[in-house]
Amino acid sequence: MSYRIFLILICWGFQTAGASDFLCAGFPSEKLTAVETRGAAKRAQDSPEGTHNALVLFAQFRSEDPGWTQIPEWSGALFDPDLPGSISHFYDTMSFGRFHLRGEAALRVYESTRSAAHYLADDSSESGNYGQFVLEILQQADQEINCSRFDGDADGFVDALFLVLSSTPSNFLRGNATGIAGLGLEDIRIADRSRLDDSAFITDDPGPDGSFICIPSHRGTVQQGSDFATTIGSICHEYGQLLGLPDLYDIRYLARKNAPPADDSAGIGAWGLMGWGALGWNGDDGPNSFC
Repeated sequence: MSYRIFLILICWGFQTAGASDFLCAGFPSEKLTAVETRGAAKRAQDSPEGTHNALVLFAQFRSEDPGWTQIPEWSGALFDPDLPGSISHFYDTMSFGRFHLRGEAALRVYESTRSAAHYLADDSSESGNYGQFVLEILQQADQEINCSRFDGDADGFVDALFLVLSSTPSNFLRGNATGIAGLGLEDIRIADRSRLDDSAFITDDPGPDGSFICIPSHRGTVQQGSDFATTIGSICHEYGQLLGLPDLYDIRYLARKNAPPADDSAGIGAWGLMGWGALGWNGDDGPNSFC
C-alpha cells in the first residue's frame, strides 16, 4: 500500500486553521540529474517500504543570538520508536509497520560562515540563498561524520538528511516559510560547486562500490526547530513531501507579496499532516495523522 493511498484512509472532514508557527514552502520540482540516476539510485518515494536511515544536523547562522550553545537535550528522542510523537513512531504507525524511519542527530551544532543577512532574498516572493547555507553546513559535517552509515539500501546515496535551524528568518527559504522539502543545492552559484555534482553534495565517504556517497538535494529537508514538537512536526511534513505527498493547502500565496491572511487557503486545516496538522491541534501535540 503506497503513502498516497494512506491519504484517503481516514479523512473525516475539513477545518480552517488559525495562526500557525509552521509554514511549508513546498517542494521545488526538479528533474533527475546524471549523478542521481547512477546505478540503483532512486527517489525516496520510490521505496515506501523497508527502513530508511536519516541524519539530523542542527545548525544556526554565524553569531546568531539567541542561538544554540549545544544540541537540544531532546535530540536523542527524535527517532525513539517507542515514544509516541517521535519521527520513528509516527511513520511506523502511519505505514502500519511497513516503513521504518530511523536515524540519529550529530553531536554538535554547526554554524554558517556568514550572518543571516547574507542568505536572505531581497523580495518575499523569491527563494533565499538557503542552498548556500546548506552547503556550508554539509562541508563541515562531512569532515566529522561517516555518511555511508546513512545509506541503508547501499545505493550510494544518503537516505535522508534533515537540517534543523534554530531560526528561519523571513526571506531565507521563501517569504515567511519555516520549512521546505529539498536542500536547494541546485541553485548554488558555479564558483561554489567544487563539492557538487549537479544537485547532489559529494561526501568524502566511500560507498560499497568504492564511489563516494552523495546527498541529493531531493533527499533532504530544511526546517526551523525551536522545540521538540515543532521539529518533529516539521520534519514529518517535509519528509512526507519527499515521499511524494502533496501539500493539502494552498501555498501559492507565498508568491504573492504581502498577501493578506484571507488569501491563505487552509485546505484540510489541522485534520492532516500535509495540511496544518504538523503541530497537532494545540501547537504542541502533533503531528496529526496523514489525513
